[in-house]
Amino acid sequence: MNANQEYFRGKTLLLSICALFTFTTFILIIVATAGSTANYKPLTNIYIGDADISHIKVTKVIPQIGPILTILGTALTAPNTTLEGIFGSLKAIADTPALTPLMTILSNAENVSSTMLSLTDLAPLAISGNPTENTKELVAMNGLVHDASDPNQMLQGLSALVLPSIESMNETIAQHDNSTQIVMALLQDSDDPLNSTESLQVLNGLSMADKAKMLPVFQIFQDTNNNTATLFALQELMSADPPIASSLATSLIETLQRALGSSDSNLNSTFNSLSAAVPDNMKSSLDAVRILLQSTNQPNDTLSILSDLIEQNITTSETAKKSFVQLTNLLVHTSDPPMVLRSVQSLALVPNVTKSNQQLDALQQMLEASSDQNSTISILSQLNQGLTPNSTTIQYIPSLFNLLSASSDPETTFSSLVTLTSWAQENPSTFVPIISILDDAQSVQIISEPQLVAMTPELLTFLGIPIHFRLSIFSLCKADINNEIISCTAPHAVQNMDFRAIVYASLMDSEFRPYLQALNITADKLHLDGKLQDREHEYVPSIKATLAMNLLAIIFSFFTLVITFVLMFVTRLVISKITWLSTLLLYLSVALFAGLGATVLTVVVQIIKSGTHHDNYGVVFKGGSAYFGLVWTAFALAVIAATLLLWACWKMRYAMGLLHQKSTVSDVEDGGEFVDKNTSGEKLVMATTDLTATTTAVTALASESLPSSSSNTEEDTNEKTVVA
Repeated sequence: MNANQEYFRGKTLLLSICALFTFTTFILIIVATAGSTANYKPLTNIYIGDADISHIKVTKVIPQIGPILTILGTALTAPNTTLEGIFGSLKAIADTPALTPLMTILSNAENVSSTMLSLTDLAPLAISGNPTENTKELVAMNGLVHDASDPNQMLQGLSALVLPSIESMNETIAQHDNSTQIVMALLQDSDDPLNSTESLQVLNGLSMADKAKMLPVFQIFQDTNNNTATLFALQELMSADPPIASSLATSLIETLQRALGSSDSNLNSTFNSLSAAVPDNMKSSLDAVRILLQSTNQPNDTLSILSDLIEQNITTSETAKKSFVQLTNLLVHTSDPPMVLRSVQSLALVPNVTKSNQQLDALQQMLEASSDQNSTISILSQLNQGLTPNSTTIQYIPSLFNLLSASSDPETTFSSLVTLTSWAQENPSTFVPIISILDDAQSVQIISEPQLVAMTPELLTFLGIPIHFRLSIFSLCKADINNEIISCTAPHAVQNMDFRAIVYASLMDSEFRPYLQALNITADKLHLDGKLQDREHEYVPSIKATLAMNLLAIIFSFFTLVITFVLMFVTRLVISKITWLSTLLLYLSVALFAGLGATVLTVVVQIIKSGTHHDNYGVVFKGGSAYFGLVWTAFALAVIAATLLLWACWKMRYAMGLLHQKSTVSDVEDGGEFVDKNTSGEKLVMATTDLTATTTAVTALASESLPSSSSNTEEDTNEKTVVA
């Protein structure tokens, strides 16, 4: 056997082991990379990570669903209730116009207990009676809210106005007053209801003593035949500056009374005489008195009343002046001054001032929120007439406002209630099971957040929502609570990590879809913001980097196998330094790329784990043990193979060092048959390297006549040949 082959015979086993490890690395990385690309086992068990949402905090992720699940979960704890019964009732209305308003009402519930109680109380209105007749008041109130510039303010005002009116209906006849009807009539006749309401507030806020001082003014208006002229005259007297002195006023009034008492007296000539006697700054007040007497049907009575007003200093009282300004506003904006005067007088006699103030405040609030004040007053007047003790709707009004007060969006809740009531009255048999759910929920204690989270797996499973989401490089698989695969996406370019889109798509593919659509919940409305979402943009580049590393590891593994087999079977190349260095570099590259691919994904999984834990949505993320077992095993084998080859190269370098110190080389080509004729001495050729050893060339020292077949030559050759 050739001496070179003798030396490298031990290296064949080493190269075989390295080739086996490299081939195993090649297969493991391919399997790990292609994991979950098909919907069959065991590939479906190979994935990067698994997101478990079995205990997801639904009320945190989808706040709109929170109150609904709380009510349904509470009903589920009642005796003799099942998931099939509860969701079966909801499924019966899933394709009807009733689902959206029902979900809206429940979703807007800020106070779940109050909402359930109010809906239960309103149930008889929804499932019995004449739909048109029994809901006309609700429709009217909904119209008020719908046309308001500020619906919530309108509802608050409506509640403050209607509820006291309903309470007053239970009072005795002696206690009952008709102030609401008086105010409504007055405002209906006004061309500026808000201004008139503000004037009524001021007048109603007067003390009884101040109101009494205003009664003479009303008497003057009752005797007048020209409201405009009388109003102007009184306004002039009230605003006179300086006011008429008491002594002068007494003298003027006595003169006028004598003139009125004289049969041959001319009132105009009397005023002309008085005008010449009074100072110029008081002539306007004297003219005002003239207008009053000319506009009245009872001059003596009017003059007597005016005398009392001046004597009691009412014309100079700031309260009286303020009150008169408000009365003037009322008269200016009405087409029926006598009605206004009667109304104001009647309101002044109402004993329950507090109630009147509350109603006027409510009216002001509503008119400020109204986009059409006259329309608002018209609807309120109709409501006032319709809400009588005999009205079918009146008993449900308190529950209605309790429902609205418990809502986060009263306007939407109100309109939804009207829609739901109208539908339920036409389909009572379908709606009765929904009422049963509310009754069941109301009969037990409302469940807590931890209790709701505990029953979430059961709810998700019943609705067909996947529990596990398995992320792979090319695909995403969804599994149920028993880890049975439901579906896998078709393999495509790098799978992203948009967890919001993944969860939303799964919800839309389940029986939960109608409820999301009813509430108009899109993927953007899922509250999954936080640390995980903030780093979502880093996921795809990381997966691409991992894929690139895996592909490079696969490619380099293939070429490494080829070179290794060449080294094993081609002896001449085995002794090449360049070949060994290239092979070692390939082995190191395989280990490098396999390690980088595994490391990048390990970091990614840790980031996702940290994000889900920090965001606290109840999502648990775990790395895929099969995938990481494959890639880290591949890396370990690649490192072992590279280490073995590095050791072999080191041993070769050591052997080549011995060759450099001890060997002398002679020509043994073809048994010594050919020797260079020009060689006339001793010639030595050797090659050494710093890292690895190569086999030396041989130099011949012989004479031309040396026999090629000589036995001595063979012995010399054996003695002088050294194998590196």
